[in-house]
Amino acid sequence: MPSIRELSLDYEWRQEGDRHILHLGEHALMQIDPDRDVWVLRSLLKAPGLTPLRFAVRSVEIGKSKAEGWTMERQHIIAHACGRNDLVPLLPYAILHLSYAKELADWTPRRT
Repeated sequence: MPSIRELSLDYEWRQEGDRHILHLGEHALMQIDPDRDVWVLRSLLKAPGLTPLRFAVRSVEIGKSKAEGWTMERQHIIAHACGRNDLVPLLPYAILHLSYAKELADWTPRRT
């Protein structure tokens, strides 16, 4: 199952035995390990604003897809934590949602 979203080429998956680890430079971000009949996906990077993640997936491909989606959603926090400010998006994800929330709050139904 390929990932729908594409990470920057600066992110790379490295395999160490049965482990699959997503790296940004020398920083390990996510890890997928076998555990009995499932694969366990967990976050490795500790930074302010990042909630630790750990859950089971059925395959490495699903784990990689979930890990890349998690990373995309938090890329500005991850880039700052790894000292890679060049990867920080110009328009943070949260600003888009704030403008939508304001439009929604200003909306009032028409009376007919």
